[in-house]
Amino acid sequence: MNSHIYLGIDLGKHVDHTALAAIEAATTTEGRRDPVTANFITTTRLNIRLLHRLPLGTPYPTIARIINDVLTSPPFQNRATAVIDASGPGLPFLDYFRPAANLVKVLITSSGKVTWSNGFHHIPRAALLHNLAILVEKRSLSVAPGLADAPALMKELSAINTTGKSRAPHDDLAMAAALAAWQAVKRFKPP
Repeated sequence: MNSHIYLGIDLGKHVDHTALAAIEAATTTEGRRDPVTANFITTTRLNIRLLHRLPLGTPYPTIARIINDVLTSPPFQNRATAVIDASGPGLPFLDYFRPAANLVKVLITSSGKVTWSNGFHHIPRAALLHNLAILVEKRSLSVAPGLADAPALMKELSAINTTGKSRAPHDDLAMAAALAAWQAVKRFKPP
């Protein structure tokens, strides 16, 4: 089995919470081959392994320490990619990360197409949330049992409409999961 973890980071401080969501993409090779290509058939499963919402007002240096602690601890160490919302406070927040960090920087836009320039992915909010909704609908994404913030994530997901607007007071867990899921799907093709 081959696996990689994507840590989605949605930054907030006073109005919105900072939220972390880690999705593990685990690929297994089945014992049978594709009849056309003769390659072994692989299956990728996406599983949310961590959900964490930090208290409002948490200082950015503390947030950076928490993220770095997560990324350097098992099972994340040497097999995780951080996917961070670099919009708003995210841009200066990037200074807290080592240059060698496995980091994907995303600028969330209100509309348009997915583009890449100057080291940043520009992704519409609706595209991020739509991708997450499809994974949930197709049951390609599961949530590990026992995660305390899982009910809050499900509540946030149910309050988001197809345009990416939310009826919930907070959607930070959903956005963190959407960032992680976007990168996981980009690299792996779940069933």
